[in-house]
Amino acid sequence: MNPAVARRYQLSRAFSRSAAYAVAVLGVSVLAGWCLDSPRLTRVVPGFVAMNPVTALAFILAGLALWLLQEDTRPSSAGPAGRMLAALVVVLTILCLSRLYLPWDLGLDRLLFPERVSGVIDGFPNRMAPNTALSFALLGTALVLLDYRTTQGWRPAYALAAGAGALGLAAAVGYAYNASLLYGVGAFIPMALNTALGILVLAAGVLCARPDGGPPAVALAQGPGGVLARRLLPATPTRKQQTSCKH
Repeated sequence: MNPAVARRYQLSRAFSRSAAYAVAVLGVSVLAGWCLDSPRLTRVVPGFVAMNPVTALAFILAGLALWLLQEDTRPSSAGPAGRMLAALVVVLTILCLSRLYLPWDLGLDRLLFPERVSGVIDGFPNRMAPNTALSFALLGTALVLLDYRTTQGWRPAYALAAGAGALGLAAAVGYAYNASLLYGVGAFIPMALNTALGILVLAAGVLCARPDGGPPAVALAQGPGGVLARRLLPATPTRKQQTSCKH
């Protein structure tokens, strides 16, 4: 492999590990905010919707799953453990999402801190937002299928992570432009801003965990397609530019 491409692969996997740490820390900080009754930790901006505690738990489980599924620094038992945690995220969020279609509610959204999340908060019943639950179902499934390839060599995890990332991006853009239709679904509580940002980071981490195929491989390739894809990314100063700036 070309040394430049190999270095990009290493950076991609390093970003994936960092994303796993970041979303796990996000989940822990939000749970700490609920424990301490600190709005600064449960919501990014005062007046915005707070992240549901079960959503924070899903971030912790998904972050641990992504970290365990890293292919370069893991013991042999880490893969099954990571897929088990990812499957738990899928089951948890699908059960939260099922209340939209089933006549009964398991109350999993109130699994943690039920006395605080019961009733109406921010003008909505404090439940996991439907778009949040769908995003985690997609991401959890992507993590379960992270090492699976089709006969054509395509990883379904790429499409699943991209779909979840699109939901997170839409919500973030909705907050930026005050477009509630992009982060809210009907009369249900909308996706929180910190949830949207966390989903974006987690989706990018899933995509970068296996950079040897699909969109990541195209972006990291040495050929014209890779150069064009990297030019579309946010510009960062090169080493030569950084050196010239110091002088």
